[in-house]
Amino acid sequence: MKTMNFDDDQWKASEAIVNLFFSDLKVDWDDQDCVNALGALVHCMIVGQKNDNSILSNDVRRHVQSVVTRLEKQFQWIKVDLVASPLVWLRFAFQAIIHGIMPSARYLKCYGLWRHERAKAHGAEWVYPSAATAKVRGSKLNARLSVQKPVLYTIDRFLLYDRIQADPGGKTKWALKPAQVKSAAATLPSAIVKARKVRGQEKQVVSRDIRDVVGPKLYTLLGECVNQDAAGHAARTHIGKKNETGRYKSDLSRAELVALLQKNHKQLKKYSPNSISRALPDFVACPNYRRNKTVV
Repeated sequence: MKTMNFDDDQWKASEAIVNLFFSDLKVDWDDQDCVNALGALVHCMIVGQKNDNSILSNDVRRHVQSVVTRLEKQFQWIKVDLVASPLVWLRFAFQAIIHGIMPSARYLKCYGLWRHERAKAHGAEWVYPSAATAKVRGSKLNARLSVQKPVLYTIDRFLLYDRIQADPGGKTKWALKPAQVKSAAATLPSAIVKARKVRGQEKQVVSRDIRDVVGPKLYTLLGECVNQDAAGHAARTHIGKKNETGRYKSDLSRAELVALLQKNHKQLKKYSPNSISRALPDFVACPNYRRNKTVV
């Protein structure tokens, strides 16, 4: 059958449903007539038309009927003319899993390979609205456009969080972009090479990059976790807006914030608090001294 290309611009509804839910069926995938018959069967079931094509076995037809019926019952927005990016259809498949409708094993395998290849090529990535949503305020004569800052999601949160409005057919277009984690130190002058006066003479002192000290995996992961918490409720995450240096501000001491980050993000628990503490100042400015405070 046709290779599932998750980097395509868009998939049609019948193509997406066949890829996601029926690619394990025992049909002759080398026979284009058979493949077309399967797509036509899905199409007819969605639009409510009768399909008498006998090229598919009764077992296949019954299985397709059962799955399509359950999908239509759970996702009432399904229409045959819907088109969307594969990214949005991936979310549809995972939302179906949440509701007990399992996609094909072949799809899950192809999805896993795609995620692995993207991670190698791009590293961590965010899902974001590729075009900002504009709202008109005021009268028609004095209308002003207010552009909302797009919200960023990790891929897993985008696929699994059911409150995101990202169904196929929606007006918002979603895309992926690398999560370019940049430390605040990289934006400051003389962050790596510092001039110091030693015995009346200037001497260049080269500082070792903290990425090399704690490892690039922990450094990138810590940046993602800080960004996620900064986007949440400030009173709960204790990470506020960025200051003039480009770092987030926190009202917790460094040790307290490390403990809270490890509590909020299970991925960080496998790293030592000392390593996290050494990299944390690149992302968050903590008070130099703070009395004991209970983290809630």
